[in-house]
Amino acid sequence: MRPTLRERVELVLERYAELEKSAAFLPFDAIFLMFEGTLLQSARSAVAGDEDAAMDHIENACRLLMVATVPG
Repeated sequence: MRPTLRERVELVLERYAELEKSAAFLPFDAIFLMFEGTLLQSARSAVAGDEDAAMDHIENACRLLMVATVPG
């Protein structure tokens, strides 16, 4: 079963908070701006009733967080 939009958003925000505290987090301003913009797009899609688009934006936000981490 696919997680709900709310569950995905909560997971992304939890991961973001973990990474922000981590030494493995690189402060790339461009990545942060794209991440925030992607979450905003997700919220807009959700408000418009397009849950599929909102989920796609959340998945893109997850990818951006992966870019912001340094491999182990």
